[in-house]
Amino acid sequence: MRYPGVNLAGGEFGKGDRLNWDYVYPSEKQVAYYASRGFKLLRIPVKSSRLIANGKPNSADVDILKSIVSAAAARHMTVVIDLHEYALKPDGQPLTAEPADLASFHQTWKVLAASFRQQPNVWFGLMNEPNKQLPDVWFKLANAGIAGIRESAPQHVITVMGSRWGTADGWIKSGNAKASEALRDPSNKLIMEMHQYVDNAGGKPDRAGPVAGMGATALEQATTWARANKQKLFLGEFGVTSDPAYLEEGRAMLRQMYANADVWIGYAYWAGGLWWAEGRSTYGFSLEPANLDAPSDRAQLMMLREFM
Repeated sequence: MRYPGVNLAGGEFGKGDRLNWDYVYPSEKQVAYYASRGFKLLRIPVKSSRLIANGKPNSADVDILKSIVSAAAARHMTVVIDLHEYALKPDGQPLTAEPADLASFHQTWKVLAASFRQQPNVWFGLMNEPNKQLPDVWFKLANAGIAGIRESAPQHVITVMGSRWGTADGWIKSGNAKASEALRDPSNKLIMEMHQYVDNAGGKPDRAGPVAGMGATALEQATTWARANKQKLFLGEFGVTSDPAYLEEGRAMLRQMYANADVWIGYAYWAGGLWWAEGRSTYGFSLEPANLDAPSDRAQLMMLREFM
């Protein structure tokens, strides 16, 4: 698989805008650590309100991300800039297909893409987990965002999720498969991004355990659809705890991806993150070691490395 990867959470944290207090971006030490463990891709969640100020790039935050992208490029890694906003407006209301929202989403991505157009190892993650819009409404918004990116960055890869949380096991029944036929990219560089956890709690390990057999079956329908429609897929989020039953479901899902690598070009495990370091956080899916200067790999990371 070309792009085994990991999310580095933190840039999407918090409601305030105090850097390193409400939210945090990855460090170059993190980039070096995950590169040394064989990862080829970093998905970095962000909020547009922190990267754009008064319609222009906010240089303080953009410059930090650019430095991380450069550190990744030096290690031959791809970076997905993931707009982690669930297709919601700043006031929490869902984006619509009305002209004002379409224009706003177009402009947001035009400005964001312009900030990174000189860094070819960047992919643009159009939106994390839209869930309030019907699929046909969401894909109208997606087309507006794609058009904005193409005005600034004609050749960068764009990953596009479906609505209704964009799960792989719900790709057909949700209506996303049919509605996605409306997507348009003049550069023909779209990758369909999906998320899939092996529990019924949407990636909240404190609320549920793994569902037996889910890892082996959850990707099947999406894989069949993608192969029939000549699409490439990227699993933007999945995660497991160190519990043996969780780990085995994770292995089963990885087996499915690697066995169908003509369709699944990569994944980003959820997640690493400076504020989820071992000893600092109890988040069950975390890969982050306690000490990046002398890291001890977690069980989940060792599971991922079995397939690298």
